[in-house]
Formats: sequence, structure tokens, C-alpha cells
Amino acid sequence: MKNTQILVVDDSSCFRLIAGEMLKEMGFSNITQACDGVQAWQLLQNNFYDLVLSDYMMAEISGIDLLKKMKQDSRLAEVPFVLVSAVSDTQVMQQALDLGAASCILRPLAYNLFRKEVAAIVSI
Repeated sequence: MKNTQILVVDDSSCFRLIAGEMLKEMGFSNITQACDGVQAWQLLQNNFYDLVLSDYMMAEISGIDLLKKMKQDSRLAEVPFVLVSAVSDTQVMQQALDLGAASCILRPLAYNLFRKEVAAIVSI
């Protein structure tokens, strides 16, 4: 877990802070933040991550678009991706899962559920 690299992508600095603090509480320390899908894509081109947590609704590159780009890149296709959304839209959630997302989580984040979902993907 000490070397687990996690990328948190969201245009809300508040969400990035909350998710980062929850991940730190779980024992993760290597957490990188991206303020949008464009910055996340740039980071993904130059770094390896064990998990990507991404917001759904972002300008330019949405969470779904970021997931699609990752799945089309052989280096990134197997990186676990979790879509986080404030909108309870079952079609969006199903689309993410169909594209290969490991999980979908609704906001606001409930710590116990968030912990359970993350633990199912990466070792705590």
C-alpha cells in the first residue's frame, strides 16, 4: 500500500481535498490530484497509477471520455478506474461499467462505502 499511486480527478478542489483525506485515512500517501480531464490525461501519459478516481462531469474531457481514452491506450487499459458522480444517472453508471470501470460511486462520499469500494480494487 505504501507504493500505491492514486490519481484523483475532479474540477472541484473541495472534492479533491475530501477524497484525498479519506484516502490518507485509509493509509494511502501517494495521491496526485488533477483539476480536470485534460490535466489527468497529461499526468497519465507520464506517470503510472494503480487507481484513478474521476468525476463524471468536467469540461473538455469528462470522466467517461477519460475512461474511453484510457481503455484505448494499451499502457493504461488495465488501470482500475472509478467514476464518481453527483448525478444519480443509471445510464451513465452503466455506460462506465460497460466501458470497463471498476466501480461507480455517488457523491457525497460516505466514508464506509468509499473505503469498501477502494478496498475491493486495491489493497488497504
